[in-house]
Amino acid sequence: MDVIEIMRDAMSYPLANVKNWLVIALLFLINGILQQLAINYRNAYLTVIVGVISVIVLIVISGVFISIMRETFDNSSEIPMLNPIVNLVDGIKYLITQIIYYLIPTVITLILAFPVTGSKVNQLLMVTSQLAANTTNTTQIVNAIPQSLLIDVFVSIGIVAIFALILYIIFGLLSNIAIARLAETDDITAALNIPYIIKKIQSIGIGKYVYFIVLVFLVSFVFSLVSGLISAIPYVGIIIASFIVQSFAIVFIARATALIYMEG
Repeated sequence: MDVIEIMRDAMSYPLANVKNWLVIALLFLINGILQQLAINYRNAYLTVIVGVISVIVLIVISGVFISIMRETFDNSSEIPMLNPIVNLVDGIKYLITQIIYYLIPTVITLILAFPVTGSKVNQLLMVTSQLAANTTNTTQIVNAIPQSLLIDVFVSIGIVAIFALILYIIFGLLSNIAIARLAETDDITAALNIPYIIKKIQSIGIGKYVYFIVLVFLVSFVFSLVSGLISAIPYVGIIIASFIVQSFAIVFIARATALIYMEG
C-alpha cells in the first residue's frame, strides 16, 4: 500500500465499524464528562478524584490503541471490542514505553546542557550577583551586563534547544514504530530494541515513513482544530469533541500506524 491508500483505509476504518467505534467512543465520552465536571465545579477534592479516574481512562484508551494495531496485524478489518483488564495492562506497557523513549533524549539533553551552557550561565549569575550588591534597580543591572556575555549565554542555550528538538523528533519517530512493535510482540523489551526499530523504519523506507508522519500530523492538526472549535461550545462542547472527534482520531492513528508498520 502506498501512503495515500493507508490514509484512506485508516480514515474509513471507524466508519466501517461504527458500532465498535462508538463503544470505544464511550471511554472518550466518560473522559469528556470528567473534564467538564472539573471545569464546572472547581473543588480540590473533586479535581483529584476526576484526575485519577481520567488517568485510568486514558491508560485504558492507550491499551485500546494497542489492541487496534494488534487486530490490524491479524489482517482484520474489525475494530476490537473493549476488554478493560487487557486494555489496562496494554495501556500501562504503552505508557512505560513512551516514557522511556522520551526520557532518553531528555537525559542526553541534560548531559549536553551542563558543559555547553554551564560555564556561561554561572558567569552570568556571578556578574548579576555582583551588580545586585551595588544596586537593586533591575534595569541598571540588566544594562550593566556585558552584551557579549548575554549573546554567549543565548547562543549556548539556543544550540542546546535545537539539539534537543532534533533529538525529540528522532525519538518521536522511533516511538511510533516502537509502539507498533509492542503491539506485535506484547514485549516491552522488544519495543525498546532501538537498533531493530531503526532497521524497521529503513525497511519501510525513511522517505515513505516521514511522508506518512507528515500526513498524519496534518490530519491530526485538522482533528485538533475541529475538536477545539467544538469544545468552545458551552457545557457540552468538550463532551461532544471527546466522544466523536477524539475517539475517531485515535482509531484512525492506530490503524494507520499499524498499516505503515506492516510495510516493512
